[in-house]
Amino acid sequence: MDIDAEIERLALRIPEEISSYDAKILRGIFEDALEIALAKSHRREANAPLLVIVRNYVLSVWNKRGDEGMTGSGAGGQSFSYEDAEEKLSKEIVRAGLRVPRL
Repeated sequence: MDIDAEIERLALRIPEEISSYDAKILRGIFEDALEIALAKSHRREANAPLLVIVRNYVLSVWNKRGDEGMTGSGAGGQSFSYEDAEEKLSKEIVRAGLRVPRL
């Protein structure tokens, strides 16, 4: 997996232009989210369905920036809920059947 390509893909889904500093923040959020997702799914590498969940999580966290204390917001016809984003990530992984049994 090419992390730079993933960051570029995410940047296209953000309505505003992002600076190189913002790209570094986005990369950090992505790397943290990927690490959490791999741990929760008991995987060593992400597959395509897991990456979809990670991307959605990253965008949710990105959109929450500056909205501390709020439970959600809307932009561009989309609504975003911020209630415990990491817990939501874990639930999405389990719901999608992406957890690998530990051996």
